[in-house]
Parts: sequence; C-alpha cells; structure tokens
Amino acid sequence: MAKCKTPPTTPGEQIAQQILNNYDIKSAEDVQDVLKQILVPF
Repeated sequence: MAKCKTPPTTPGEQIAQQILNNYDIKSAEDVQDVLKQILVPF
C-alpha cells in the first residue's frame, strides 16, 4: 500500500493507519481476519 503524504487527522484514520502499520494486510481476507482479532473481545 502507498504511504499517506499527510498524517491521518481523524481518530478513525489514525486507527486505520495503526492497523495497516501493525498487521501484514495483503487482501480483503486479511482485513477480515484482523477485524475479527480486534473485535472479538468486545
């Protein structure tokens, strides 16, 4: 994925950027797996 030129400004953008930085996301299935890992405790 391309890096953003400007830093994320909204909380949602900051969360998304942290997810992209911390997980090896290559496909939509990877996104689903990450969201399951993050949201299951809730």
